[in-house]
Amino acid sequence: MEAVRHGEFLSKIPPHFAAVRASAIALGVDPNGDGIVHNDLQQFLDDIPDWLREFYEELPAEAQRALRSQYVSVAGKKYWSGDVDDETRVLGQYLAAGVKDEATFVAMRGRMLQVAAAFHDDPVVALAMIGDGVEVAGEVSDSFIASAEWQPENPASFLPEAKHYSIGTIPAEGIANGQTNVNMVSQSEATISFTLTEPMMVNFWMNAGEAGLMGGPLRYPQFPDFSLSLTVPSASYVSQKGQVYSAESMSSVLPAGTYTLTINDRTKLPSSLTQEERSKVTLPKNIPVHFDIRRYRTQEMMGRVSIAGNPRALPVSMRKAEFVQDADGSWKRNTNYDGSNTAQPRINELDPTKPVWVVVHGMNSNENEDKIDNLAKALYGYAETEEIQLVTVNWDEAAKDIIGMGRDAPWTNAVGTWVARQLIAAGMRPSLIDGIGHSHGTYTLYALGKELLNITGEPMNALVALDPAGNVPLISNFDHGDINFASVAKNSIAFESSMIADSDWLASSANTAFHVESPSTVLPTTEHQLGLTAFTEILNHERVIGGHFSNYFSLRHIMNPPSDFTGQYVHNVYEGNPDMHPGGEFEGVIEVWVSEENGKQGNYFQAHPSRFRFRKPGTEQEQIIPFDSFA
Repeated sequence: MEAVRHGEFLSKIPPHFAAVRASAIALGVDPNGDGIVHNDLQQFLDDIPDWLREFYEELPAEAQRALRSQYVSVAGKKYWSGDVDDETRVLGQYLAAGVKDEATFVAMRGRMLQVAAAFHDDPVVALAMIGDGVEVAGEVSDSFIASAEWQPENPASFLPEAKHYSIGTIPAEGIANGQTNVNMVSQSEATISFTLTEPMMVNFWMNAGEAGLMGGPLRYPQFPDFSLSLTVPSASYVSQKGQVYSAESMSSVLPAGTYTLTINDRTKLPSSLTQEERSKVTLPKNIPVHFDIRRYRTQEMMGRVSIAGNPRALPVSMRKAEFVQDADGSWKRNTNYDGSNTAQPRINELDPTKPVWVVVHGMNSNENEDKIDNLAKALYGYAETEEIQLVTVNWDEAAKDIIGMGRDAPWTNAVGTWVARQLIAAGMRPSLIDGIGHSHGTYTLYALGKELLNITGEPMNALVALDPAGNVPLISNFDHGDINFASVAKNSIAFESSMIADSDWLASSANTAFHVESPSTVLPTTEHQLGLTAFTEILNHERVIGGHFSNYFSLRHIMNPPSDFTGQYVHNVYEGNPDMHPGGEFEGVIEVWVSEENGKQGNYFQAHPSRFRFRKPGTEQEQIIPFDSFA
């Protein structure tokens, strides 16, 4: 047996050393030769002057890669053949322009090192530093301006008609992921016209920094700052973040007609520029304006949202959720939104006369994630008995946060506002809109309810907050202080299971709030799932074998609460986090036991309620309701 293992070990040695050698060659070292391979990196180091090599070696690895990807020698030689992302490319343009000659380098060196160090920690911060146009000490030589790679032709060479563009008549099937490149003079505007022959979902957006940097007599590199505007007979849409390095977007259903989108250059130029110098400032050439225009269907609405300080406009969608039963009896989501799949029934349009439940996922999740899908199925089980319909909101790209520190939270306002506007456009009244969200999805629900109030003056009907996420504003760059679930809904109810970073206080802003208690769990990541999975279990249980729990947590009572629905509890008697909020925050405690389940995307933790504890007004004894008791 030892001989077999020894043989297996020996068989792994050659491929291991082959991989090591390949890595070494990629770095410019040949372990089997004279030690040097003249690849792009080594050639770059051989060609550049000593002062530039010394500076290059001071840079973090990411900035070294950025500089080398954009640096071009006097002889026109390039030293990079691979792809780079947009952030790295822009940083490389900035660094390459700053090292064009030694005089420019002397003036720019300190600032370039600051930006490179910032890029190592957070690329968005570094690129904002470039875009903010902070003055560097001393005068920058004319050669820096003259040799900047991003400097386009003189503005005078633009023909007037170059500022006006058309994408023509949009075909009935729409155009997904289109793009028009526009050219315009600094501090002016360009237009894009288009014609719709029927109602369509229209999205336009511009990603910050995508076209590159401005040129002309600028003493430092600067990104342009654009706004988008579109006027329609009943309204005017404007996207103007007013913050450097921010994407702009607009997303709306439009009726048939001819429209004109206006792109304005609102870049704040340095006050030190003379009028003549201002006239010579140039925008980058071929500025991309993206669009996605689709036939309008309330079964599936696709949009784009953007926020201040973020360079990308990201997708958001709201889809009608219906399920079909397979031959094995399991229920799976129907995706036949346009009727093209003859094997499945076409999904129905939103009915503005029936209540709609809006399901919203949280951080690092999506509408098809196991726990969210199970919740949607549980709600769909009430479609006939309660005459409801449901939609799921998907904002998965914006919800991504690798380190899990709430960096997705700033997107929740934009997503919630977009959802509210689409529901109103589809003919839904706030009194027929109910929402249920998990984690940061509860922030989205609050933004939805707030926008419904802004548009109509009416609150949404019911809001269910499942373990509202904690938030540290200094880390997430989002202030959750104004979130108050009760202020935007006729009835609001919260289920808190992991009390972290003020989340218990957020839960207590609902009309009634309950703590989901699991003695067997201690990890916050596990407990964060329990509010969601406990409520899903309650919905399934009460639909099949309704018992005493139905008096407190049935879907019917949440949507249409009896007159004593909130008055049946003594409020704020069960303590949440005593260190942050001494005293009670909850009206009751739902005790659960937990099982680990196998899902499509991996394992998750399912909470199983065992009993409900609360205090009733006028009685001293705690009330205890077993989960499996019957009325």
